[in-house]
Amino acid sequence: MRIVRFGGPVAALVLALGVGSSLADPAPDRIVGSAPASAFAGNHHVKVVRLVARADRLAVRIRLRCGKGTTALLTLDRRTVVRRRIATRRLREITVAFVTPAGRHRVALTSRGGTSARCRRPLGTGAVRFLARDGAGPVSGQNPSTGAGPGAGEVTGAAPAGPTTTMPASTPPAVSARPKLTWAPPTLSSPTTITVAQGDQRISLDTTKDYIIKLGSATHAGGLGLSGGRNVVVIGGRIAPPAGSGLAVGLGISNATGTVHVEGVSFDGASGREFDAIQINAPKATVQLENIRATGLRGSYDTNHTDVVQPWGGVARLRIDRLTATTNYQGIFNQPDQGPIGPVDLRHVDLAYDNVGAKTGGYLLWLSNGCSTATTALTEVYVKGRPGSSLGSTVWPPTGQATNCPAVVSGTTAGWPSLPITGVARWGAPAGGSFVLPADAGTAYRSPGYS
Repeated sequence: MRIVRFGGPVAALVLALGVGSSLADPAPDRIVGSAPASAFAGNHHVKVVRLVARADRLAVRIRLRCGKGTTALLTLDRRTVVRRRIATRRLREITVAFVTPAGRHRVALTSRGGTSARCRRPLGTGAVRFLARDGAGPVSGQNPSTGAGPGAGEVTGAAPAGPTTTMPASTPPAVSARPKLTWAPPTLSSPTTITVAQGDQRISLDTTKDYIIKLGSATHAGGLGLSGGRNVVVIGGRIAPPAGSGLAVGLGISNATGTVHVEGVSFDGASGREFDAIQINAPKATVQLENIRATGLRGSYDTNHTDVVQPWGGVARLRIDRLTATTNYQGIFNQPDQGPIGPVDLRHVDLAYDNVGAKTGGYLLWLSNGCSTATTALTEVYVKGRPGSSLGSTVWPPTGQATNCPAVVSGTTAGWPSLPITGVARWGAPAGGSFVLPADAGTAYRSPGYS
């Protein structure tokens, strides 16, 4: 079996071609619940499935039956688990690492787009199977109550109306078990709490005061600029600027003087609006980004030079632990521009080129201006460039004669022995799947804690 990383606005957590257990889990899979293929024979069908034990993953086989492509949406208890554009007529299995407790659950598999008079059912699907590691038992204290009624919902921010599966308050939410994060939020002194209104927002903060910024339980439809503040904490939320947004940034951080902690926030570029996920202009501040997921970012050389993270105005210290992103232009762009960049620590980062539209850019990890770079530590950093590219052409400095401090590639790793960079960039995707899964960031986010 070969582990493959797919892109898309909300990429699957672990996608595998073929049937069987993942490389990280050699034990045999056990099916603890399933919905037959016949339950999803149309474009929009719902099935209530009873799980006899807790599932660690769910799997579904999908192919394109007709047309030129459509988006498959798989929801579990009204929560989107997979959003994947299907463009191949070969049947492929999508396996999603998603913890689901025992009991009854509502599964919906729908299609978006791709229909026509000649193609009314663009997708062909197999059964949806819930898998557990061999020996996994039922979740104690679980209430296998009846799932919600007919109709399928999709989580876009606010909780959907109507009944949902109920569980005891002591039962944790059905999210994947993830490691604790490296850096805790700063200690706040008499913080002011601000709940961000919808639409494009620019908020000025007092540089002598601390703040808690809340994005709310609904998707924030607009860009957000935060200027000032001493210590600022943003935990949880989803930012999806619409096509008409007036800001070319999801989250802008500027002029802070202490520590800005951003955790569990997802950025969605599905509208096609070109924007940087996170821009930083804070040469006096430490910026911590943890459990960040940015998907479907769009840009081009002639329009917006879209980046996942760009400290263009400088940053005293940049810390990233667990970031997953797909972009058709650039990834982390750490070239000093209008302000100095202090020490950079990148941990558990996977960046993939989403080969849509731009056909330019493609540098997913840009670390220097010529041979001038911040002291940088790389730990488990992965890049996967556009089709036909190589590791040496997806990082900067690249291999070859473009600079006097080229990357040195050995197998599937790239290092920079002539620069103050420790660690390496790795080609491909993490063997266990993306570091930040759809359930690990967004409006329902709960922090795993800090080591």
